[in-house]
Amino acid sequence: MALRNTLFDWGVLRSTRFALPIICIGNLSLGGTGKTPHAETLVRLLHQWGLRVATLSRGYGRQTHGFRKVAACQSAQECGDEPWQMQQTLGDAAQCYVCEDRVAGINRLLADCADGHAQPDVIVLDDAFQHRYVAAGLYILLTDYARLYVDDYVVPAGRLREWRSGARRADVIIVTKCPADLSREECQRIAQRLCPTPQQRVFFSRICYGELQAFAPQPSSSLPCPTSALALSGIAKADAFIGEVRQRFEKVEVLSFGDHHNFSAKDLAEIHRRAERTDCVVTTAKDAARLAALREQLSPQLLQKLYVLPIHVELLHQDALSPSETFYQTIHDYVTNHSRNRCLD
Repeated sequence: MALRNTLFDWGVLRSTRFALPIICIGNLSLGGTGKTPHAETLVRLLHQWGLRVATLSRGYGRQTHGFRKVAACQSAQECGDEPWQMQQTLGDAAQCYVCEDRVAGINRLLADCADGHAQPDVIVLDDAFQHRYVAAGLYILLTDYARLYVDDYVVPAGRLREWRSGARRADVIIVTKCPADLSREECQRIAQRLCPTPQQRVFFSRICYGELQAFAPQPSSSLPCPTSALALSGIAKADAFIGEVRQRFEKVEVLSFGDHHNFSAKDLAEIHRRAERTDCVVTTAKDAARLAALREQLSPQLLQKLYVLPIHVELLHQDALSPSETFYQTIHDYVTNHSRNRCLD
């Protein structure tokens, strides 16, 4: 791992640059820092500025290989649960693609867009911090408030994919999943512990939960003051999700699986059995993306009880450390300075 990074740093292994802004979102840990909601927030921000956005990810957990356009896929099994979820959530705000080889993927998506479609103004690479064959122009590194990378170790001693020194490649560091009442003073203490370089900017965010949404909307799908729920999850670090469900219902049963879990027939039987004991079943958007491919195997009773708990990201104390450089301004400056026509307002 150290040798590979050194070869990239010395230019022995070459990184490919492209003639448009490329933003990379990733982390040093194995997962659970909130990459997908942060990527969605970034895409919406770019879309609000009138930019055409494309996202490219590996498509972890999919049952296919090579380059694929997510909108052309029939289920999350073809493209991965996170890209599928992003395309369903973002709609026209972005065109989502998957490819293991990011260089080949960017070339293919540019060629795909050239066939009768306008090329993107910006490409967002999801979970590609370690994929150094693409030279992104802006690197955003996420780290969990409850387990900062400075307190962690490389696997198997900890959960880091690479050494902490890899953080030096980041332009922006976001401490995610912070408590809502995080003070400015605490932000400054955490930033000092991260020891950012003079060029790095540190920001803080928290996860916000929205109103429950019916998985399969029906005339009778409203929740008539339910008191019990089954919290169903197959994500990394599900504690926050489970805690939110516990706050909304008097009685909560928990059924948790590993991250990116593919539900088997045995799993579905257990879900159906547990659902009979509760008023509703609450799951995450990522799990809902995988369950959508199994819809025909879900009973009408379960479909009527099944709800999705959406999340979004909220930035905290943006001016706590750099009053003149908010996260939005940092992104805007990069895209403006590296856009092909440099005409952003």
